[in-house]
Amino acid sequence: MKINKSRKINGLGIAKYIATFLDGAALNDGSFELLYSCTENGCFPAKPLKNRSNGPIIVFYWELYEKTNEQKYKARADKAVEYWLNKCEVEGGAVNCGQNFNPFGIYYKATHDKRFLNCLIKEGERFFEEKTIQELIDTRYGFKLEILYNLTKDLKYKTRLKELASQLLSTSTLPLVKHYFLPAYRVT
Repeated sequence: MKINKSRKINGLGIAKYIATFLDGAALNDGSFELLYSCTENGCFPAKPLKNRSNGPIIVFYWELYEKTNEQKYKARADKAVEYWLNKCEVEGGAVNCGQNFNPFGIYYKATHDKRFLNCLIKEGERFFEEKTIQELIDTRYGFKLEILYNLTKDLKYKTRLKELASQLLSTSTLPLVKHYFLPAYRVT
């Protein structure tokens, strides 16, 4: 797709151009190629990264659907989230389940499909294991605990989030603020 450089476009227009690019990155199973090498002649898959989550892409399509009400964006998000939900149910694991936490939460709120909640709760069991400070930063459990608490209202998630935020107070980095302190503040 050629972009007319003389035409001004807004944020929604940019999002639709991104969606067009992502449509070309979609695989038949619902997942997406994630790494590309781009030149003036176009963009081509650089190497396969199929075992990486497509969570941000799912959220992108879902939000674009909500903004435009165009079913093609919902269909793309639905196919991708179904692919990852099936992988989570069958294989489990941090890539299949943990890295799709946000889209699973969004889809559970929208559909009330218990399969999404079951995957979230199953993945949430890992949030109660002891972790080093760096592991806590890398895993973003705070953000995920906030999602679980908001979906279930189970106080164990809120309590664990507050415990982890307190534990991490001695370390001041931006990821901690975004992924632990703000979620802890929002649920209290």
